[in-house]
Amino acid sequence: MNQIIILIALLLAPLTALKAQTDLTHWKEDFSDEAAIKKNWSKYDSLRPGGDSPQRFWQMADGVMRGSAFWKIHPVGIMRKVSGKDVRLKCRIKLDEGAVIYANFSGMNNGSNTVDPMLGIHFRRAGLKIGPASISFFDDHYVLPEAGTPYTKGMDLSKSQMTAQKISLSVNEWHDLVIEMRGKELTTRIDGGQVMTHQTHSGEEPKMSISLSVGNESKTESPEVAGRLDDLMFEPIEEAKK
Repeated sequence: MNQIIILIALLLAPLTALKAQTDLTHWKEDFSDEAAIKKNWSKYDSLRPGGDSPQRFWQMADGVMRGSAFWKIHPVGIMRKVSGKDVRLKCRIKLDEGAVIYANFSGMNNGSNTVDPMLGIHFRRAGLKIGPASISFFDDHYVLPEAGTPYTKGMDLSKSQMTAQKISLSVNEWHDLVIEMRGKELTTRIDGGQVMTHQTHSGEEPKMSISLSVGNESKTESPEVAGRLDDLMFEPIEEAKK
């Protein structure tokens, strides 16, 4: 009997592992396994264009994810698939002087600025940009073509809104960041305090992916600044309450 139980356990183990790897509703990432990062995150291998020695935008260093932001070059984000409506993202962040971090949830069209109106999708993406002195919330949604304008494939139907609040965040130190989307409300907490909220246009629709990127807003035209990420966790809000 024991041999049968052991055999069944061995047969089910690969299925359990596969489910854990492909579960889009719950996951954790400590950036300790580069093979897993390449499997789960897109754009991790992106290179800065030009130059004799192209530089990576993203790389693992000392067990954390380091994102480089180059002067006047649009940041390249890393993206991971998720699934859920009311969701929470937790992580630790660390900023160089002049660096900012972007984090956002995207909807069923994965953040594209084009969508067929017949699909009935309204939510595009919502998230935040966080820096030492301020946090900006952004909220993009889709609208119908203007009256009398026929829809054509590839038409940009996105509209945006943004709000900003002042904060005080020390650089070169780790901070705990929590981002929640509950219905249309986007909420963030930093280090257990500094609670800020933003009312989105259509954020109650399903979330399909998250994106993280680092921007360079150095006042001294620094050629490169960095932001660091570690200990990410994604989960449904309601389940997290239990």
